[in-house]
Parts: sequence; structure tokens; C-alpha cells
Amino acid sequence: MDKKEFGAYMRKLRKDLGLTKTKVVADAKISPTYLWHIEKGHSKPSPEKLQALARVYRKPLRELLDAAGYPNEPALDKSEMELVEAAFKLATLDRDNEFIKKISSLVPSELSQEMKQVIIIAYEMISGKKLL
Repeated sequence: MDKKEFGAYMRKLRKDLGLTKTKVVADAKISPTYLWHIEKGHSKPSPEKLQALARVYRKPLRELLDAAGYPNEPALDKSEMELVEAAFKLATLDRDNEFIKKISSLVPSELSQEMKQVIIIAYEMISGKKLL
């Protein structure tokens, strides 16, 4: 995707979630001007900024990295991997949650970091709890 297409994609993600620019700016810890430049297709965010935006937009980081044109960039750095592991453990402890009950048969060691991140995002959406 070129910068214009990526900007339109990011704007659509925000609007599909019903997020205001103010909410995205606050949650991703970026400036309003930076978000404006991204959505208008003037700037492509760095992989580090995409990590923050992936959490806000509830999308796997790999998806945003690919869309932004970073196919060879590792999806998670070590600190992010540690956060995902901790959040995944917290989510799986919530045995009262129907979603967690349904996925409890999955073997955590066989899940990729990105799959765990997707499960965390789904858990956050269902439970209303913020883990990442």
C-alpha cells in the first residue's frame, strides 16, 4: 500500500471502531498532528508507533506492519513479547469468561505471539478489561 492508501486504511479502522481522533491520540500517545498526517497519507508511522496504534485499533501488529510496508520488521520486540505473555496469562486466569472457557483447550506453547495477541484483543473486547 502506498501512504495515501495506508492513511485511508487507518482512518477506516478508526471510524469502524467509532473512535474519535482525540481518543486515538490519547491512547496511542501520539500528537493530533501526527495522526492527521498518517490519515491524510502524508506520513507512514514507524514500527514503534504502529505497536501503539495496533493496540488502540485492536489489530495484530503484523497486519499493520504489512499494510504500512514493513514486511521484514519483527512484529514484536522483547518487551512487547513479555507484555503479551503476561496479558495472555491474565486473560486465561479468567475462568468465568465464556470466551476463555472455549479457548482453554488451546495449548499456549503452540500459539504464536500474534495468535496470543489476537486472543487478548478478543478477550478485551468481550470482557471490557484492558490488558495491553
